[in-house]
Amino acid sequence: MTRKLRALGGLLCLAAVLTAAVAVAVGHPPLAAPPRGVPHALRLVPVAPQTIVVLGDSVAYGAHDVVRGGWVTRLGRLLAAAYPRAHPRVRNLAHNGGNAADLLVDARRLRRGASPALVLIAYGLNDFDERIPATVLAARLRAALRLLEAGPRPPLVVFMGMPPITALSPARQRAERAYTDVIRHVAAAGHAGYLDAFDLWLALGDAHLHSLRYDTEHPNRFGYAFTAATVAAFLDGSYLDTQGHVRSPRTPPTCAPAVCGP
Repeated sequence: MTRKLRALGGLLCLAAVLTAAVAVAVGHPPLAAPPRGVPHALRLVPVAPQTIVVLGDSVAYGAHDVVRGGWVTRLGRLLAAAYPRAHPRVRNLAHNGGNAADLLVDARRLRRGASPALVLIAYGLNDFDERIPATVLAARLRAALRLLEAGPRPPLVVFMGMPPITALSPARQRAERAYTDVIRHVAAAGHAGYLDAFDLWLALGDAHLHSLRYDTEHPNRFGYAFTAATVAAFLDGSYLDTQGHVRSPRTPPTCAPAVCGP
């Protein structure tokens, strides 16, 4: 229990530090996000070698964001400010309303038309809402990972855990925790990185968990900024060198066992 409390305390400290980056993330003028329907066309266009591509659902897409572009647009700004020479480019190819079935299409098109350095996969929320069996989710994630790794220049891959849905009963929240844990296990088995968004959000406590939301599933502009700072810190710690270039970590990062279990 002491280890778990210490780990959760560390998450709270990290959350406080990352929240300080909100001013950076929201202090810029609006930057247009790709309109609906554009991602399919974009996926066939070659991308720069240091490009980071984000595939995901409406939270990755940036639904209901007044700035537009959600956490992905803000992530690009944070990395550009931190590494003005390397200027790693971040492209948002998420689907508003997509699930892991779309990920298979994403992986096939990305493999044919682009060669990003890193692919960040943020699917699962709609799969959970639609009560798609966890075994189906896992199979789709594994298939997408195999497709990406089979290309001539396979990218590094990071899976992102689901954020907690705020309106769930305790029993359904435990079910969501088990569902997002499927993503973690797929990442570990496939030697891909994993960012645990679920516990990071919960560690903020009920007040912040609700104040950083537009609705029960989507962040508001400060919630998107918090997510962007979280992802930026994660990438900077494991996937970017001192110049801001994407590089492979010695060991793919994952959630601490004291928090997520074995």
